[in-house]
Amino acid sequence: MARNGARTLLVCFNKGLADKVNSARDLPSALTVRTFHSLAGSFCQQAGITITEHSDSRRSTFYTEELPNAFLNAIDRRPDLRFDAIIVDEAQDFEETWWVPIQLLLRDAKTSAVYVFYDDNQNIFRRDSPFLNDLPSRFQLTRNLRNAASVFDTFSAYYNGSHYEAGNDLLGDVSFHPGINTQAALTSFIERLVTFEQIPTSDIVVLTCTSVEGSLFGLQAISETTISGEAVRVESVWRFKGQEAPVVVLTDLGSALTSREILYTALSRAQVRLCIVGFSGPLPVF
Repeated sequence: MARNGARTLLVCFNKGLADKVNSARDLPSALTVRTFHSLAGSFCQQAGITITEHSDSRRSTFYTEELPNAFLNAIDRRPDLRFDAIIVDEAQDFEETWWVPIQLLLRDAKTSAVYVFYDDNQNIFRRDSPFLNDLPSRFQLTRNLRNAASVFDTFSAYYNGSHYEAGNDLLGDVSFHPGINTQAALTSFIERLVTFEQIPTSDIVVLTCTSVEGSLFGLQAISETTISGEAVRVESVWRFKGQEAPVVVLTDLGSALTSREILYTALSRAQVRLCIVGFSGPLPVF
């Protein structure tokens, strides 16, 4: 669409996903990639509307009420900024109040296209969306192309839905490393992956099922470590949603054992190799 000149918007929830898409080469000039928050902020700025994010108890209502309302006013002031086509990714994470401004971003409600991608299995915020429930046309994607077979077999146990099958020919590997339960042991493990197995540091993501700051593995310090001249990437499951890496080293799994959605999301981030540290298994059954 964008390559044919249509002014196209890809809007998602996670900043990391938007940054990754924007870093791709040769993106068409007609394509805009934003998170909902940055999109709303950009429209408000171009419309001359001042918004102030709260840091106190009013912060939640800022995202669910104040920001969407300011966005609506900005669209009304600047209809010239509307789009011919909109693609929404991670739609299960969107607040219900965001859908009205998103729909009003269309230049023509009758001819402009909207494509909404979502996965209820990754609904880690557990939001219920009447908008998604009432979508008139649905097409279920039944083949998984992201993950190697062994990774798929591990997380598909937490899939809640109808037919879903592996479509990736790679076998991959899933391993448990209960003895790796400290910052020093984890750092040494990552160094072995890079030094002895010749895995580029950029192919590895250390993922935590809690916050980076709250991890039992000292991940804040590990994120400041460089191996073979490259920084080790450290993310939480929440921040890494919508993304993937060839190798995922998963930590703090004990924090996720009661949540099917978090387990499904965390385990499915690995494309080829999943290393679960500090946990001996077995994985829970729901």
